[in-house]
Amino acid sequence: MEAAIAVLRIEHGVRDYDTWKAAFDSDPAGRAAGGVRRYSIARPSDDPGHVIVDLPSVFNDYVLALVEAADEVLLVGSMDIPSIKNLKIGMQQLDLQAVAGPKLKLVLNHANAKVKLDVKEIERVLGMSANFPVPDDIAVPISVNAGRPVVVDEPKAPVSRALDCIAEALLGPKASTKKGRRGK
Repeated sequence: MEAAIAVLRIEHGVRDYDTWKAAFDSDPAGRAAGGVRRYSIARPSDDPGHVIVDLPSVFNDYVLALVEAADEVLLVGSMDIPSIKNLKIGMQQLDLQAVAGPKLKLVLNHANAKVKLDVKEIERVLGMSANFPVPDDIAVPISVNAGRPVVVDEPKAPVSRALDCIAEALLGPKASTKKGRRGK
């Protein structure tokens, strides 16, 4: 059974990235059979033992196996009814597969948007708190248009502080050191 969800991000630690990556790369047929049509892999520059995998927006056996093995799973949604509906469906699928548990975290994008939806109501519908509310912020499109990360371009902007909180929660205080950032 496949269920749609807005974004699935899996984060976990690995002992040896090169070995992990070789194993991941060794099974393109398995990924394709599992419905994975695209993915991205990232690592924080200061923690080579931490891996971030963004996967397709459906749950299937392949994705569920990765979710089960992950240390943290971020569900990312926005302040709109279709996004919340897809989050609810995805969470129900995870609960049915008994893989959700405490590793499931909610990132709520545009959390301060005035769209006649209340964060508290969304939390009630989803049955979980918005662990990481990310505010709507004009600094984002400005930094995107300038080709610079918002946390570098505008480190004091509310959205940058929210992203720093996510990094610190997942990677510890060293993740959001402000050294080397140029900003206003």
